[in-house]
Amino acid sequence: MVILGSGAEREVDNIFLTRYACYLVARNGDSRKQEIAFAQNYFAIQTRRAELVEQRLIEYERVQARTKLAETEKLLSGVLYERGVDNQGFAIIRSKGDKALFHMDTKMLKRKLGVPDSRPLADFLPTISIKAKDFAAEMTSVNVQQKDLYGQTAIENEHVDNNVAVRDMLVGRGIFPEQIPANEDIAGYLYIFLLSEYGAKLIERYAYGSVISHIDDAHIRQIPVPILKNHDIQEKINSLALEANKKRYEAYRLEQKALEVLDKEVIYAK
Repeated sequence: MVILGSGAEREVDNIFLTRYACYLVARNGDSRKQEIAFAQNYFAIQTRRAELVEQRLIEYERVQARTKLAETEKLLSGVLYERGVDNQGFAIIRSKGDKALFHMDTKMLKRKLGVPDSRPLADFLPTISIKAKDFAAEMTSVNVQQKDLYGQTAIENEHVDNNVAVRDMLVGRGIFPEQIPANEDIAGYLYIFLLSEYGAKLIERYAYGSVISHIDDAHIRQIPVPILKNHDIQEKINSLALEANKKRYEAYRLEQKALEVLDKEVIYAK
């Protein structure tokens, strides 16, 4: 029932609107009316919240891809070491693979994307480029073992061929890896936040399992990670974390070098 201007009442049908219909009514309504102003504010907040969630999912996917690439390259380094390729040789093979994938060497690509010389190229590559590098490295790891390849030259040619194949696939779909703009890298910041006491409590909140706690990708995506208003502080945290990761990788390489010396100079010395 609605009350008319004369004081009489009239029965009218109730109309139920979809969420989108409510949004259209609010967006085009008179904001001087309290109900319309409230609805406009509500939808503005929800839209921004959805944007933040989407951005966090994109950032998380990129961090996952970067972690996967690091694991793949570490595994590949071990495979190549067993087949006569040392750390320096592995670095050369990886660099030539990048040149085949991006049609420019690592130094030129860093300059093009504005990547600092002290930072790894992969820290700034967009997700699709990281996955492209990972796919080529995975193929090299598999083919080197299946084809029983030994020595830097043979493995280098295999890795270049795999990167060329991945590039051809991307270009065939209209994607030129060297033309995709760089992403701001926040992998270190995300890692430190989740490593913090507050982040650990959030992880516990989203974990499941009565005896042994578990957490999967779907639950991690729901963890709210704040983006700091002070960009300088966030970048400082990010840089320190990435530098720590770089030193851990360097420590791993030194261990491999020590093992290489032990093998050549002691165990298998003639």
